[in-house]
Order: sequence, then structure tokens, then C-alpha cells
Amino acid sequence: MPKNRKRKCSPKPTEMQGKKEFKRKLLRLLRASGLENAYYLIPSKVIEGMYKIRFRSVRIEPASNNIPSRILKGTKKHLDDLLKEKKITIVEGGDEIALKDYLCIAPSFVYFITQNEQCPKRELLLEKFAHLIKVVEEEHIPTEMLIYCSWLISTNICRINHRFYWFEYHPEFRNNQMYDCLYMHSSEAEKININLNKIGRKVFRVGYPVAEEGVEWVSVTRTGLGIEGPYADCPVEVYIQTHAFNRLKERIDCVGASLLHFYLFASLNDLKVQRVNGHILIEYRLKDYKVGYLVFDLKKDKLVLKTFLFITMDGTPEGEKLREMWGIQAIDKKYLEIDRLSTFVLSDIKDNQELRDQFILSGCEDLFLIGEGAVDLKIDIRKASMVEAYLKVPAEVAEKNSITEFSMPNT
Repeated sequence: MPKNRKRKCSPKPTEMQGKKEFKRKLLRLLRASGLENAYYLIPSKVIEGMYKIRFRSVRIEPASNNIPSRILKGTKKHLDDLLKEKKITIVEGGDEIALKDYLCIAPSFVYFITQNEQCPKRELLLEKFAHLIKVVEEEHIPTEMLIYCSWLISTNICRINHRFYWFEYHPEFRNNQMYDCLYMHSSEAEKININLNKIGRKVFRVGYPVAEEGVEWVSVTRTGLGIEGPYADCPVEVYIQTHAFNRLKERIDCVGASLLHFYLFASLNDLKVQRVNGHILIEYRLKDYKVGYLVFDLKKDKLVLKTFLFITMDGTPEGEKLREMWGIQAIDKKYLEIDRLSTFVLSDIKDNQELRDQFILSGCEDLFLIGEGAVDLKIDIRKASMVEAYLKVPAEVAEKNSITEFSMPNT
């Protein structure tokens, strides 16, 4: 071979593999669309063109330089896992396709056919794939799912007492390549010092990030709290002290901290209150299920959340009913561990109909209705027989109507 003759280079193995994988994903998309047989109508030049301008994997990019590298790296991994896990259906009864594959293939396919007037057999392809084109252009479910995935990631790393994170979605065209971009924003928690019972406390303003918009701060009114008087409709900023976070984590002990913070925000945004012995309590809910109450102080233009009471504890409407029904006090509830959520969602108490009926009678039905999506653990704890035995009242004690006179078992 002459020395001056240039050797023709074959495509790199990685590029060849990439093209094969692209074709496999395209076939998977068409199968999910009920158009598998139409794959062979697509000219090879069209597939080559789609591959060149294909949408890349969703990119997460920092919107500023205040995002720690470990958070950014973990976020990218989390997003990739979610996109592989989430499945979508394009036609009723059709195969499912991973959201990640859809986002990489479907927009590239439709963009190349609809925007490229030089596309071979364009009229035929437009006619044959009309339904798929309509789904991609008009039904925004995949994009909504992508934004939802970014929200899931946000709730996993946001902390009201530390830092907020949120995302903005932008499809972009760069260097003849198309990208779905999620720009990651961050801001620090807002904190101030305030006097509670003549003691200085650091408190954190309650808010939560909303996708595409940033942090939304909670405010309430005295009217919403059931308090009448001048300026009752003026907004009041809401803050929370560390003690309340600690009690929330201790008593809602099978839910991750990030979700506890989100449901705190949600509960305050949809304010519901109860009055007990002249005191106003704010309901705390997981999804739509009441699990306890927030105790607060109201100081001029600020409401400060002081602590959290689990729904069965003394001082709550349900806790007072339990005390009347069984005569048990705070020390009994603590010993039986019925002052925490895990006892109700992870133990066999929920399967003991007699105990369950008694708790429902006291107003604690929501503890048995919480779905798996609201808790992190799935452990079967044997506790029903111990609680039931503890609450059985011997005849001679029942006559005295004082179950709490029992000596406590050794712990």
C-alpha cells in the first residue's frame, strides 16, 4: 500500500454500539406505539439523521456555583434511576417503555420528520406515524413526568432548617444536538433569633421550593387559626424551632426527614386546627392522614412552632379520649410505644381487630389508613399481644376505675 494513501477509518466500536442501541430503542418505541411493522418503512438515511440530532440523556446542570459537588453527583444518579424506573404507555394495551428511552428517542424521531423538509419519504412517514407525532407534540405527559421526577429528587434533599433545592426544565439545541436540561437551583434556609419564654431561640422560616418558581414561604392568618380581633386577616410568617423538628422525627419515626419537612409545609398550606382545653393546635398530616398536632406561640407578625404532639399523646383530642377510655397516662403510652407512628404502621396492632376498633373509637383511624407510600420501612413488629395484655383490667381494679395503679413491668 502506498505510504501517501490515507487509510479509511472504520467507525469506532462505541459509535457502532451507540447506533445499534438507538435502533433497538426506536424499535421499542414503535412497538409501544403499535407501529412495530412500520419500522421497515423508515429509510436508513432517516435513522442516520435521527441518530445525529438525537436527544441526549437528560442533563442536570447547576444554575449557580453554590451547589455542593456531592449533591450534584448524587442528584444525577438519582434522576437516571428514576427515568429508568418510570414507565409510560403510548397506546392503550401497548407495551410500556421506560421514560428514559422515550425522552431520548420520541422527540428525536418526531423532530426529524416534522422539521426536516428534505426527509426522505417524508409524506409517507408523516401519515404513517401521525398518532405518535400527535402524542409527542400535544400530550405532555412525559415532560410532566420528568418534572415530577425532579420534584421527587428535590423532596429527597430539601431541609427547611438547612437548604432548599429546585429545578427548572428547558429543552435546548446545542451544536446540532438536542437536550432536555434541568437547571438546579439552591438557596439557604432563612433563620432568625427570637425570644420564647424569655430564652433566645434560633428558628427557621417554613417554606418549600416549587418547581420552576423557587421557594414558596408559608403564611397564616389569625382568622385561619380561629382567632378573632384586629388585623385578623393579615398574613403571619411561620417559623419552627429545632425542638419541634426533633420531636417530629422522634414520633413520626418511620418517615424520612425530607418528607417530614414537605408534609409540614403541606399541612400549614392547608391549615386545619383543633381546640383542646382552650389551646389551639394545628393538625399535622401525612398525605391526607392526621398523625398529630403542632403546638405554637403567636408573637405579633410571627407564628413559632414549638413542638409536635403525636395524635395519641396527652393534650390532643384523641389522646384525651384514650385516657378516658383506658385510664392510661403519658408514662403508659411511652412504655407501650403508642406515642409513635411505627407502632401503628409497622407492627401487628393493625391486624388486631379489638385494639384497632378501640383506637378508631378514640379518633385515631387515620393511623391505620396510611399507605405504604408515606413510610420508608416495611418491618413486621410483634406488639399487639403485649399492648392488649397491658390494657386488660382485672375485675378488682376495674371497680376502682384506675388502671394506672398497676405496677409498671420492668424495662
